[in-house]
Amino acid sequence: MSSIKKSLYRFMAIYVGTTAVLIISLILLFFNYQKNQIIESQKQLLKKEASILAKEIQNDNLNILNKKRYALYDGMHEIVKSSITPTISKWSMGIKRSKDTLKILYIIPPPHFINHIAYLYLEKKLDLTPLNELKQKLIFWSIFIIAILIILGYYLGSIFVKPMKEHIDSLNSFMQDATHELNTPISIILNNIEMMEILNRCKDIEELKRVKIASKSLNSIYNQLTYLKLQKNPKKEIKDISISNLIEERLNYYNLQIESKNIKLIKNIEPNIVKKIDKTDAIWLIDNLVSNAIKYNIKDGKIEIGLNSKFLSIKDSGIGIEKSKQKEIFKRFNRANNSEGGFGLGLSIIKDICNFYGYKIELKSEIDKGSEFKIFFSK
Repeated sequence: MSSIKKSLYRFMAIYVGTTAVLIISLILLFFNYQKNQIIESQKQLLKKEASILAKEIQNDNLNILNKKRYALYDGMHEIVKSSITPTISKWSMGIKRSKDTLKILYIIPPPHFINHIAYLYLEKKLDLTPLNELKQKLIFWSIFIIAILIILGYYLGSIFVKPMKEHIDSLNSFMQDATHELNTPISIILNNIEMMEILNRCKDIEELKRVKIASKSLNSIYNQLTYLKLQKNPKKEIKDISISNLIEERLNYYNLQIESKNIKLIKNIEPNIVKKIDKTDAIWLIDNLVSNAIKYNIKDGKIEIGLNSKFLSIKDSGIGIEKSKQKEIFKRFNRANNSEGGFGLGLSIIKDICNFYGYKIELKSEIDKGSEFKIFFSK
């Protein structure tokens, strides 16, 4: 995922998330308020109903209690007649709520002529229909508002990241132009140096060796910049590649840099290790590991290269990487050490290639003791 998309999604997450939390909080407050109003309204209706029934009971009209959930008590709190067996934990007048049921204990005013009935207990199920209807409406409007927020957040986020996108596009355009312009002079320099060596002209001149080392370093940077350009439209030709032979070829390419630092090369390379991989990807993988092992190594140090059917490992005796930085160095443009040149692209390229082929990369490093990168091949 590009940095522009990450920035856009982060902005949307913060904008939509905070606004949605605020709106949902307000909706919940409104729902609770309306819920209390609905319950209060039903309480008042129950109280009014109990008052009407009490007058009818005074007039000996008990038939009005048919299909009601009720109990009639005398002045001694004994049941006279009932359709249920209520449990009254505390003998107090008024309305109480128990889950989805409303209960009222109502005093029947004197005179109590009929069976000395003094109290009416009445209970009624809460009518949750208006509450459920309200809940459905609020859920619908919540989803609708959040959808609008996502659309609005995407629109505002696009405006927010537009300057960044324009800047990155102009930077990418510059990099493409720069890599295109660098290709010709780098190729000319390297080809001419090789021709001079083939023709035995100035082969052992120290200055020429330095020019060649610098040219190869510049070529390595050029290749990394080219990778960024090609990554947008990757065209890979995946086929069987002999990793064993390719490592030997690339070590010959870096032989001059290895000699310039007097680095001891220890090879434990099993022959005929073949993997299905694009050759350019394999070269980038090997080159970046080897060039880093040379670049960050000490003079008179050593590099150990191991290869078998399960993994490729490259270990150096260099400056090492701080533990706190070991997770970050695989990010693009991130460098563990600023003492050496480069753009911080090499390890991010390695990580991208490993992700593409399903390889696992492992790093072990200690300050002033060196680093070991191990790539485990997928089955």
